[in-house]
Amino acid sequence: MTATSVHRYSTSALMPHYVRAITGTAIAGAVLLFTGFSSAMLWVAGPLCGLFLAFGAVTALRQATRIEVSSTGIRAIGPLSREILWEDLVRVDLRYYSTKRDRSDGWMQLKVGGGGGGPIRIESTIGDFGQVVRAVAREAAARGVRLSESSAANIEALAMAERKEAGPGRGNG
Repeated sequence: MTATSVHRYSTSALMPHYVRAITGTAIAGAVLLFTGFSSAMLWVAGPLCGLFLAFGAVTALRQATRIEVSSTGIRAIGPLSREILWEDLVRVDLRYYSTKRDRSDGWMQLKVGGGGGGPIRIESTIGDFGQVVRAVAREAAARGVRLSESSAANIEALAMAERKEAGPGRGNG
């Protein structure tokens, strides 16, 4: 890999998160306002309001961050910037979080660890998520970083889904 690929979260991918954060904050805030900040409601609706505000802040941080993958490493550039050089790579974890009992819908999260800093977490709603996963998996294999069984299975499942999406004879390279 010689070129640097840049990946961002689109507004349309994050819009459902913003809607949930605003709706939850508004409902919890309304409960607080209309109950006059009574003791019981303060203990119930107060933390809920804070939780939805935090969720909105995390979503905004995600939107303000871009991920760069290059021949030297992976970087998260934004308010909470981090960089992991490939030579320092020690952990790759790809998890699938299902939103339905039959596991037919959900999202993935890639967690890349190395060096002395914290890990870089990337959600599957980022642009060209599969490209990021392939690059990280390739570097992990080249450096002998052992993947968990579930991470290896999730990488294969993602590759199969991309091949299926690309259609016959059009592979994804």
